[in-house]
Amino acid sequence: MPYGKSNGTPRHRRKLQREFRAKAIAYIVPHIYALSKKARKERSTQNDSDRKGQMLKRQRRRSKDNKKDRTSGSFENFESCLKTNSWIPTFFGKK
Repeated sequence: MPYGKSNGTPRHRRKLQREFRAKAIAYIVPHIYALSKKARKERSTQNDSDRKGQMLKRQRRRSKDNKKDRTSGSFENFESCLKTNSWIPTFFGKK
């Protein structure tokens, strides 16, 4: 068989199918690009808002920690200090 497939499809119909396929691809590809661009943009804004949330959380945590340190009272008794500041023993590998 000299011309491609041997399934009896006339060459002209094959040509039409080929043209149609090319037109369909040419029509659909820009849409796909536009969609992916839009998705990329949405994803980046989502990441920005997530990052902002993380930063706010971190700030809140930091201010809470600072308050805790201020209210922990005097440091003359190390044991009571360990009771009030439960994070200290983790520095010394206890707990």
